[in-house]
Amino acid sequence: MDPITLLIGAGIFVGGMLVGRVTRRAKTAIEKTPRPICTCTHGFGSHENGNRCQSSVKRAISWDEWQNPLHFDWQPCACTSYDGPEPLPRSWVPLELPKEL
Repeated sequence: MDPITLLIGAGIFVGGMLVGRVTRRAKTAIEKTPRPICTCTHGFGSHENGNRCQSSVKRAISWDEWQNPLHFDWQPCACTSYDGPEPLPRSWVPLELPKEL
């Protein structure tokens, strides 16, 4: 085999390994960040100020003889209050500092 082809192939292989490693690290970092998600799997925005969930859920309404769902319907989520992690507080910061300090 030609040595240049061998070097190019090895470079592609090593480059692919490095890209995979970086991607894997980024994915685990994203998974570790806490997300404000309720146990009903809907986000904090679906619960107005921690109240009843405003989203819909896909539920089976008919099944075949092997208990596999055949038809689905969208129904309101039964979650009564948000029970996920508390989101970060919101704050307002002026863009410019006042000149008379």
